[in-house]
Amino acid sequence: MSAAALCGQLGVVADGVGSSAARIRTAEERVARSFAHLADEFRQQARDAEGREAGVSGASARVEEKAAELAELRERAADVEGAVASRGDQMTDSSQLVQLKEALAKIKAELRDMVGGDAMHCVRAALPLRSFAADAATAALFAPAQPPC
Repeated sequence: MSAAALCGQLGVVADGVGSSAARIRTAEERVARSFAHLADEFRQQARDAEGREAGVSGASARVEEKAAELAELRERAADVEGAVASRGDQMTDSSQLVQLKEALAKIKAELRDMVGGDAMHCVRAALPLRSFAADAATAALFAPAQPPC
């Protein structure tokens, strides 16, 4: 094969490659045009996803903040429940009242022993019963059994 024939064949191949390249470019442009709306939609969805991620991270921060606030409120509620239970136990505990009544009975007996039975009625009459009106049992302790002097 001669150089001229070889150059002729190379020219034919170059023309074929050139026309094939042009056809490929045309096909690529057609595919790009037909899928351009899909690429735009993908980009839009990517932007939306970024916005949602920002919203999710903000919501997550608020959830963590509210969880900490809830834990604090639960702790305070437990403290209040403990205080209420303690206060209720103190209010239902009548041991101090019983001790007070016993002490009053002892004082009454001592006064009776010191002064005598008749003089005790005079002491009862002198005591202001109004201060004991809130406790009927205490007022009954000081109520005169016999008429005062």
